[in-house]
Amino acid sequence: MHEEITRQVRDMVTVATKTEVPAEVRVIGQDSVAKAREACANWTTAVEKGAKALEDVILAAQSSAKTVARKIADDAVANTKSALDAAEQLVEAKTLPEAALLQARFLQTQMTVLGEQGKALIELSLKVAKETADTLIKAATNAVGDLKNAAA
Repeated sequence: MHEEITRQVRDMVTVATKTEVPAEVRVIGQDSVAKAREACANWTTAVEKGAKALEDVILAAQSSAKTVARKIADDAVANTKSALDAAEQLVEAKTLPEAALLQARFLQTQMTVLGEQGKALIELSLKVAKETADTLIKAATNAVGDLKNAAA
């Protein structure tokens, strides 16, 4: 029994070593590998474009955050300077009514300034948020298109 199995295996190996893979099968295999390489290259390109787009979105958001932070810092410095100027005037007042008038003027002026600064900050924030969103939408749209093209 063991010898019979050994002989059958030997016969199968002999037949297998003499059998050629048909040229058509090799051509189909080669074509499949070439198509897989092309698809991989397309996906790689799409992924690289997507990574670059994500980097652009992050840089736009970072730039926007810096712009808003700079505006906040500039306003804080200006408000501090105004408060120190007002304090300097206040300590030089010779009478209590003069001090009260200086304080009232400062508060009135400062409330107007704070309102203007708040409005400007909101406008700036909306502007940079829109710019960042536009960058994100453009990047996402391009990435989806690239992936569709890569899949086609």
